[in-house]
Amino acid sequence: RLTHGRPPSGRRGPPVPDTSSPSVEKLKLSSDQIKELQAYISRLSTTKKEASTSEGAQLAQALVATSDQ
Repeated sequence: RLTHGRPPSGRRGPPVPDTSSPSVEKLKLSSDQIKELQAYISRLSTTKKEASTSEGAQLAQALVATSDQ
């Protein structure tokens, strides 16, 4: 039965998978994994200077932040 209002699912606001999703729990990285990731990112950013530098830096910071907690 449909009510003539807003549908109850997903109308409260945009979903925020970054903070609420259980996959964040799996991001406990060892320091070795972080080093590998940063090396990989720096290799990427030397290959494509435009986009991957800032994106990679943000990704690395996010991963390091989650693993620190």
